[in-house]
Amino acid sequence: MRARLLRAPAPRDRDGIADLLRLAELLADDPDPVVRKPVGIALKHAGAADPDAVRAFLERTGDRLPAPLRRAAREKLPGGA
Repeated sequence: MRARLLRAPAPRDRDGIADLLRLAELLADDPDPVVRKPVGIALKHAGAADPDAVRAFLERTGDRLPAPLRRAAREKLPGGA
């Protein structure tokens, strides 16, 4: 399982992660924790699967993304950032 996480994501996985990042950006401003928590969890797992895409997402969204979501997204990134 660990070796799978270290490989580059398949093109199909990249499409799914790109969709997830678009949805995360749309839902990031939702004040409901029932919405925000799953977004943070999804970002965390996306960071393990495609760290470059998540890093680019974090750079693009900057402080517009709430701090708990930024922390969750960084949690599984190599190097933690």
